[in-house]
Amino acid sequence: MSSLGVVGGVVIWIILIFISIFVFVVAFLALASIRSKILKNLEKEIMEPKLRVTQEDLGKLEPMIASVWEKRSTVVPLPQKDHLASGFIKTETGVISIRNEICSSLKKIEEAASQFDANYARSPSMTAQDYINWLQEQEGISFSTEIAENYISFFNTARYDSHSLEFSDEDYTFFSVQFQTILSGIPPPTDQAPLAPATTILQRRQKSWNH
Repeated sequence: MSSLGVVGGVVIWIILIFISIFVFVVAFLALASIRSKILKNLEKEIMEPKLRVTQEDLGKLEPMIASVWEKRSTVVPLPQKDHLASGFIKTETGVISIRNEICSSLKKIEEAASQFDANYARSPSMTAQDYINWLQEQEGISFSTEIAENYISFFNTARYDSHSLEFSDEDYTFFSVQFQTILSGIPPPTDQAPLAPATTILQRRQKSWNH
């Protein structure tokens, strides 16, 4: 009887072990299944948009958003609304680059002079300095040497110096005075152009050598 009791006890222990393993496996599989479902639901919630907005809805919202920002900008001006990058200035015709405006000014002087007299057109061999100095000495043209020197100084700086150099609003104001003075010193095309031919740079240099 004692042997049967021992065998029966061993069998019972084996059965209990198998039951424990079975319960553990079932519980593990159940937890894995639940975890997988939770992850899928979370992924679906993340990927799915919370708010579906159509193009038609955006079209309706745009005026409202613009109105809100416009009101906000009147109370607290937006930084980008009135801010200009260095080297730029706002004029009546819009925002311009001071450097570009200075560089393009010589062309306007050339056009004004050649419209007054075709002989006053700039020769391709002339530098900006040569042309302004030469133009100053021609019949009918009226602007001072100081104005010419100031203009050339700004033009050469804008045209040839490093682009890291930035012109201020005060620079542009001063330059504009010099530039407009030169333009004002060139009579309009309706005025009678001088009959005497324009003096060439070579003739001018020969005069200086003779003196």
